[in-house]
Amino acid sequence: MKPVKLFTTILLVACVSVTGCSFLNGGKSGGAETKIPTYQGWTTVNLKDIGTMQIPPTMEVQTPEYLKKLEASVQNDPAKLVKVQKENAMGLSFNAIICQTKGINDSGKEPAKDTKFAKAVFSIIPVQTKVPSYGKPIGLNEAQIKEFGDITKESIMKNNEFLGTNLKFLKWEPMKSEIINGVECLHIAYERQLGNEPSVLIDRYIFFDKDRLFTFETAYRSTEKEYWHGKDQDISNIVNTINMGAKPAQK
Repeated sequence: MKPVKLFTTILLVACVSVTGCSFLNGGKSGGAETKIPTYQGWTTVNLKDIGTMQIPPTMEVQTPEYLKKLEASVQNDPAKLVKVQKENAMGLSFNAIICQTKGINDSGKEPAKDTKFAKAVFSIIPVQTKVPSYGKPIGLNEAQIKEFGDITKESIMKNNEFLGTNLKFLKWEPMKSEIINGVECLHIAYERQLGNEPSVLIDRYIFFDKDRLFTFETAYRSTEKEYWHGKDQDISNIVNTINMGAKPAQK
Protein backbone atom coordinates (compact mmCIF):
# COMPACT_ATOMS: atom_id res chain seq x y z
CA MET A 1 0.00 0.00 0.00
CA LYS A 2 1.38 3.41 -0.99
CA PRO A 3 0.12 5.88 1.64
CA VAL A 4 0.18 9.02 -0.54
CA LYS A 5 -1.86 7.31 -3.27
CA LEU A 6 -4.20 5.95 -0.61
CA PHE A 7 -4.74 9.44 0.84
CA THR A 8 -5.59 11.08 -2.48
CA THR A 9 -7.95 8.30 -3.51
CA ILE A 10 -10.02 7.93 -0.36
CA LEU A 11 -10.06 11.41 1.14
CA LEU A 12 -12.37 12.76 -1.56
CA VAL A 13 -15.20 10.74 -0.06
CA ALA A 14 -14.02 9.84 3.42
CA CYS A 15 -13.95 13.39 4.73
CA VAL A 16 -17.53 14.43 4.05
CA SER A 17 -19.74 14.80 7.04
CA VAL A 18 -21.43 -2.86 3.24
CA THR A 19 -22.47 -6.13 3.27
CA GLY A 20 -20.14 -9.04 2.59
CA CYS A 21 -17.31 -7.91 4.90
CA SER A 22 -15.34 -10.40 6.96
CA PHE A 23 -15.74 -8.71 10.34
CA LEU A 24 -14.38 -9.92 13.63
CA ASN A 25 -16.92 -10.11 16.40
CA GLY A 26 -15.63 -7.23 18.45
CA GLY A 27 -12.17 -7.18 16.89
CA LYS A 28 -9.01 -8.98 17.95
CA SER A 29 -5.79 -7.81 19.45
CA GLY A 30 -2.90 -10.24 19.58
CA GLY A 31 -5.29 -13.06 18.71
CA ALA A 32 -7.54 -12.48 21.73
CA GLU A 33 -11.26 -11.80 21.43
CA THR A 34 -12.19 -8.33 22.70
CA LYS A 35 -15.34 -7.85 24.77
CA ILE A 36 -17.47 -4.93 23.59
CA PRO A 37 -18.77 -2.71 26.42
CA THR A 38 -22.51 -2.28 26.89
CA TYR A 39 -24.22 0.35 29.01
CA GLN A 40 -27.35 -0.15 31.10
CA GLY A 41 -30.35 1.80 29.82
CA TRP A 42 -28.78 2.50 26.42
CA THR A 43 -30.56 1.66 23.13
CA THR A 44 -29.09 -0.74 20.56
CA VAL A 45 -28.91 0.68 17.02
CA ASN A 46 -28.52 -1.49 13.91
CA LEU A 47 -25.70 -0.50 11.53
CA LYS A 48 -27.05 -1.43 8.09
CA ASP A 49 -26.69 -5.21 8.54
CA ILE A 50 -23.01 -5.00 9.52
CA GLY A 51 -23.29 -4.80 13.29
CA THR A 52 -24.64 -2.68 16.12
CA MET A 53 -23.84 0.19 18.45
CA GLN A 54 -25.51 1.70 21.49
CA ILE A 55 -26.71 5.24 22.19
CA PRO A 56 -27.52 6.84 25.55
CA PRO A 57 -31.13 7.46 26.67
CA THR A 58 -30.75 11.15 25.73
CA MET A 59 -30.57 10.23 22.00
CA GLU A 60 -32.67 8.57 19.30
CA VAL A 61 -32.21 7.47 15.67
CA GLN A 62 -33.21 10.16 13.17
CA THR A 63 -36.23 9.05 11.12
CA PRO A 64 -37.04 9.69 7.42
CA GLU A 65 -40.36 11.20 8.54
CA TYR A 66 -38.51 13.80 10.61
CA LEU A 67 -36.32 14.77 7.64
CA LYS A 68 -39.39 15.26 5.41
CA LYS A 69 -41.08 17.45 8.03
CA LEU A 70 -37.86 19.39 8.63
CA GLU A 71 -37.43 20.16 4.94
CA ALA A 72 -41.05 21.29 4.70
CA SER A 73 -40.65 23.56 7.74
CA VAL A 74 -37.80 25.54 6.12
CA GLN A 75 -39.25 25.90 2.60
CA ASN A 76 -39.49 29.68 3.03
CA ASP A 77 -35.89 30.07 4.23
CA PRO A 78 -33.55 29.41 1.25
CA ALA A 79 -30.35 29.30 3.32
CA LYS A 80 -31.75 26.78 5.81
CA LEU A 81 -33.34 24.75 3.01
CA VAL A 82 -30.00 24.37 1.20
CA LYS A 83 -28.34 23.31 4.47
CA VAL A 84 -31.03 20.71 5.24
CA GLN A 85 -31.03 19.31 1.69
CA LYS A 86 -27.23 19.08 1.62
CA GLU A 87 -27.07 17.25 4.95
CA ASN A 88 -29.86 14.87 3.90
CA ALA A 89 -28.07 14.11 0.61
CA MET A 90 -24.84 13.34 2.46
CA GLY A 91 -26.64 10.95 4.78
CA LEU A 92 -28.11 9.05 1.83
CA SER A 93 -24.88 9.07 -0.21
CA PHE A 94 -22.83 7.51 2.57
CA ASN A 95 -25.48 5.13 3.90
CA ALA A 96 -25.38 6.98 7.19
CA ILE A 97 -27.12 6.15 10.46
CA ILE A 98 -27.78 9.45 12.23
CA CYS A 99 -28.68 9.76 15.91
CA GLN A 100 -29.79 13.01 17.52
CA THR A 101 -31.28 14.47 20.68
CA LYS A 102 -34.28 12.48 21.89
CA GLY A 103 -37.64 14.10 21.13
CA ILE A 104 -36.61 16.03 18.02
CA ASN A 105 -38.20 13.43 15.72
CA ASP A 106 -41.60 14.35 17.16
CA SER A 107 -41.20 18.09 16.55
CA GLY A 108 -40.37 17.89 12.84
CA LYS A 109 -38.54 21.22 13.13
CA GLU A 110 -35.01 22.45 13.69
CA PRO A 111 -34.05 22.29 17.38
CA ALA A 112 -34.89 25.49 19.26
CA LYS A 113 -31.94 27.49 20.54
CA ASP A 114 -32.72 26.41 24.11
CA THR A 115 -32.85 22.70 23.13
CA LYS A 116 -29.77 20.70 23.99
CA PHE A 117 -28.49 19.22 20.74
CA ALA A 118 -25.95 16.65 19.58
CA LYS A 119 -25.48 14.18 16.73
CA ALA A 120 -23.76 10.82 16.37
CA VAL A 121 -23.28 9.66 12.76
CA PHE A 122 -22.04 6.28 11.52
CA SER A 123 -21.27 6.25 7.76
CA ILE A 124 -20.42 3.43 5.36
CA ILE A 125 -18.19 4.66 2.55
CA PRO A 126 -17.02 2.48 -0.39
CA VAL A 127 -13.52 3.23 -1.73
CA GLN A 128 -11.79 2.09 -4.91
CA THR A 129 -8.32 1.62 -3.46
CA LYS A 130 -7.79 -1.45 -1.27
CA VAL A 131 -7.23 -0.62 2.39
CA PRO A 132 -6.32 -2.88 5.35
CA SER A 133 -8.94 -5.36 6.55
CA TYR A 134 -10.94 -4.47 9.64
CA GLY A 135 -8.98 -5.35 12.75
CA LYS A 136 -5.61 -5.35 10.98
CA PRO A 137 -2.92 -2.69 11.60
CA ILE A 138 -3.38 0.34 9.34
CA GLY A 139 0.37 0.42 8.70
CA LEU A 140 0.96 4.19 8.69
CA ASN A 141 3.87 5.83 10.49
CA GLU A 142 3.68 9.14 12.37
CA ALA A 143 4.53 11.28 9.33
CA GLN A 144 1.97 9.50 7.16
CA ILE A 145 -0.75 9.93 9.80
CA LYS A 146 0.09 13.64 9.94
CA GLU A 147 -0.25 13.83 6.14
CA PHE A 148 -3.56 11.99 6.29
CA GLY A 149 -4.69 14.42 9.02
CA ASP A 150 -3.72 17.48 6.98
CA ILE A 151 -5.67 16.27 3.94
CA THR A 152 -8.61 15.33 6.19
CA LYS A 153 -8.62 18.84 7.64
CA GLU A 154 -8.63 20.44 4.18
CA SER A 155 -11.47 18.18 3.03
CA ILE A 156 -13.58 18.86 6.12
CA MET A 157 -13.22 22.60 5.60
CA LYS A 158 -14.16 22.33 1.91
CA ASN A 159 -17.13 20.06 2.54
CA ASN A 160 -18.53 22.43 5.16
CA GLU A 161 -18.54 25.45 2.83
CA PHE A 162 -22.29 25.02 2.25
CA LEU A 163 -22.83 26.25 5.84
CA GLY A 164 -21.87 29.75 4.68
CA THR A 165 -19.13 32.35 4.92
CA ASN A 166 -19.79 32.92 8.64
CA LEU A 167 -18.31 29.50 9.43
CA LYS A 168 -15.06 29.53 11.43
CA PHE A 169 -12.80 26.67 12.50
CA LEU A 170 -11.50 27.53 15.95
CA LYS A 171 -9.31 24.59 16.90
CA TRP A 172 -7.89 21.35 15.48
CA GLU A 173 -6.46 18.38 17.38
CA PRO A 174 -3.84 16.47 15.36
CA MET A 175 -4.94 13.17 13.84
CA LYS A 176 -3.71 10.18 15.79
CA SER A 177 -3.91 6.42 15.74
CA GLU A 178 -6.12 4.90 18.45
CA ILE A 179 -7.11 1.39 19.44
CA ILE A 180 -10.85 0.95 20.00
CA ASN A 181 -11.77 -2.51 21.31
CA GLY A 182 -8.60 -3.99 19.83
CA VAL A 183 -9.06 -2.34 16.41
CA GLU A 184 -6.82 0.45 15.11
CA CYS A 185 -8.52 3.56 13.75
CA LEU A 186 -7.62 7.19 13.03
CA HIS A 187 -9.10 9.95 15.21
CA ILE A 188 -9.28 13.69 14.56
CA ALA A 189 -11.09 16.34 16.63
CA TYR A 190 -11.95 19.96 15.90
CA GLU A 191 -14.15 22.89 16.91
CA ARG A 192 -16.20 25.01 14.53
CA GLN A 193 -18.55 27.98 14.92
CA LEU A 194 -21.25 29.40 12.67
CA GLY A 195 -21.73 33.14 13.16
CA ASN A 196 -22.50 33.96 16.79
CA GLU A 197 -23.96 30.55 17.56
CA PRO A 198 -22.30 28.38 20.22
CA SER A 199 -19.30 26.53 18.83
CA VAL A 200 -19.58 22.80 18.09
CA LEU A 201 -17.06 20.17 19.22
CA ILE A 202 -16.57 17.27 16.78
CA ASP A 203 -14.73 13.95 17.06
CA ARG A 204 -14.29 11.75 13.98
CA TYR A 205 -13.03 8.15 13.93
CA ILE A 206 -12.09 6.37 10.69
CA PHE A 207 -12.01 2.56 10.53
CA PHE A 208 -10.72 0.62 7.49
CA ASP A 209 -11.98 -2.59 5.88
CA LYS A 210 -10.76 -3.77 2.46
CA ASP A 211 -12.77 -1.68 -0.02
CA ARG A 212 -14.69 0.56 2.36
CA LEU A 213 -14.31 2.90 5.29
CA PHE A 214 -16.47 3.32 8.35
CA THR A 215 -16.53 6.78 9.90
CA PHE A 216 -18.08 7.55 13.25
CA GLU A 217 -18.58 11.14 14.34
CA THR A 218 -20.02 12.89 17.37
CA ALA A 219 -20.88 16.60 17.45
CA TYR A 220 -22.33 18.74 20.23
CA ARG A 221 -22.41 22.35 21.37
CA SER A 222 -19.45 23.41 23.48
CA THR A 223 -21.85 25.14 25.89
CA GLU A 224 -23.47 21.74 26.59
CA LYS A 225 -20.28 19.72 27.01
CA GLU A 226 -20.97 18.79 30.63
CA TYR A 227 -24.47 17.57 29.75
CA TRP A 228 -23.36 15.30 26.90
CA HIS A 229 -20.51 13.87 28.97
CA GLY A 230 -22.65 13.40 32.04
CA LYS A 231 -23.01 10.19 34.02
CA ASP A 232 -24.78 7.38 32.11
CA GLN A 233 -25.10 9.53 28.94
CA ASP A 234 -21.49 10.22 27.92
CA ILE A 235 -21.53 10.24 24.10
CA SER A 236 -17.77 9.63 24.07
CA ASN A 237 -18.65 6.04 25.03
CA ILE A 238 -20.73 5.40 21.90
CA VAL A 239 -17.67 4.55 19.78
CA ASN A 240 -16.73 1.88 22.34
CA THR A 241 -20.03 0.08 21.69
CA ILE A 242 -19.54 -0.31 17.92
CA ASN A 243 -19.68 -4.07 17.37
CA MET A 244 -18.95 -5.18 13.82
CA GLY A 245 -20.43 -8.56 13.04
CA ALA A 246 -22.93 -8.48 15.89
CA LYS A 247 -26.36 -9.86 15.08
CA PRO A 248 -28.74 -6.91 14.57
CA ALA A 249 -31.44 -6.55 17.21
CA GLN A 250 -34.87 -7.75 16.17
CA LYS A 251 -37.55 -5.06 15.80
